[in-house]
Amino acid sequence: MRELTASAARSLFHLGIRAKLASSPPWRNQLESAGNESFKLDGCEIRFFKCDPKRHLGYHKPSWPGNFSQSNPDISALFYADPDITFIAPWKFFEEWTGCGVALCADSNFPRVSQNHPWRCEWAELIVASGRQIANAVEDYANSGLFGIRRQDAAFLDCWVDLTETFERRGGNTRTFNMSEHTRSITGDQDLMAAAMMAYSGRLSFLGPEAMGFTGHYFILFACH
Repeated sequence: MRELTASAARSLFHLGIRAKLASSPPWRNQLESAGNESFKLDGCEIRFFKCDPKRHLGYHKPSWPGNFSQSNPDISALFYADPDITFIAPWKFFEEWTGCGVALCADSNFPRVSQNHPWRCEWAELIVASGRQIANAVEDYANSGLFGIRRQDAAFLDCWVDLTETFERRGGNTRTFNMSEHTRSITGDQDLMAAAMMAYSGRLSFLGPEAMGFTGHYFILFACH
């Protein structure tokens, strides 16, 4: 996760790991120590933190960015990225992107899910069960491998967390992904993210499949798939 601070001159990356810092990752020894479990690389600061929830890490995505924002009031915006994501565009592009709303990228397999799709009917039921309402007639379907958000749009993460917890209370399994049953409305964290997009009343800034290089053009991001 990369954060944008008020100074704008500081490049800070937070890397979540399950194991203890002393034993993981092995390439940590190649980095220059900056003290307090921080390291330097090409003018950037890298901080490792323990992240070992009972959930699958994918389902935990919306939880810890919000915690970082609350404990670090100087953070104006942040980006979450899966380990297989490479940033290609200048960082200024990403900073400006979050100014248009929650930054999202289309999925490679399902870039669009229509409003009357059976999945959306079940996502709508989950939204109501969480005590929320449908607030957005979105048809875009995002890849949860990357999202960017400014502090003023943090309510999107709250919505996503609420839906995840509601899914769990209703017997949903968040310890593993269930990718073998594609007819199900929720097989992983992307579906709960899609439900959050329906329940969030704020702005969403959506890029198409080209954003992660799914069209064969690589100029913003590169995602292994």
